[in-house]
Amino acid sequence: MENHQVKTLAYFEMHLEEGKSLFEDLTRKIRSKKAINLESKLFFFQVYLELLGKIHFKEKTLRLTHFSPFDLIFRSLKRIHHIKLIEQKLTDLQSTTGEHYPAYGHEIGQQKKAIYTDVFDTLVAAPLKIWEDLYVTVFSYSKGLTPLQLNTASTQIINEETEFAKFDLLQGSTPTALKNVYETLQKITQLENLRQQGRLNPVFTDLVHEKIRILTESNYAWYQNHLFFQHFIHFLSDTQYMEKKHLLLAKKVKKEHKALTEQALKLSTELFTHIL
Repeated sequence: MENHQVKTLAYFEMHLEEGKSLFEDLTRKIRSKKAINLESKLFFFQVYLELLGKIHFKEKTLRLTHFSPFDLIFRSLKRIHHIKLIEQKLTDLQSTTGEHYPAYGHEIGQQKKAIYTDVFDTLVAAPLKIWEDLYVTVFSYSKGLTPLQLNTASTQIINEETEFAKFDLLQGSTPTALKNVYETLQKITQLENLRQQGRLNPVFTDLVHEKIRILTESNYAWYQNHLFFQHFIHFLSDTQYMEKKHLLLAKKVKKEHKALTEQALKLSTELFTHIL
């Protein structure tokens, strides 16, 4: 039992140290890869705090209260992730079409520069003490954590997230539903990893996890296309002149968006209504 408790906390400590190292690197120079990796670490912290909140259920605002010092950082890092996805999508499209879109590429570059500056300012303004405070909180609430508590809390969150995803899919609000499904899959994966560290059996079989992996990749491709399509259409609406190649690209991306949406919805519906 003692080994279980230490090993679970050690898993958090590993993520915390890696996250703090990324944070310190980014306060010297913004790098998109490191920013995206830090975003992933902060998402894990949210999940871990939510898990502790389920165990210490009387602390109803545990996650919100103790993640709040990281909230602005998290949202800022998402902006870097989004503009990077858009930039990568343009590169891919230029490669496949053989066309180049210098005006749009310049617009992305200008926005990227502004976002990096804003994020850098946000990171530099954040005190290092927030990392120590987070560790103290997690250490305090993790003391005495038992396999039963970990099992009950993680299973409860996974069941709730699954039901939320099913509800969203039934509502038919495609962009919101697919975005929520993607975040649900990320949370399930993080919780299953935590269960493994706690020497618990996974909630889902290897076959289901393979379907989760495939759906995650499908939703990620959809999300990248969705972000690009929205961004490109907004760019065209603000552009005083529009070449034929811009219209052809918009048509191509819209067609691709429809196909990716249909695929993601099909896989999501199959997983959440027939398997989970």
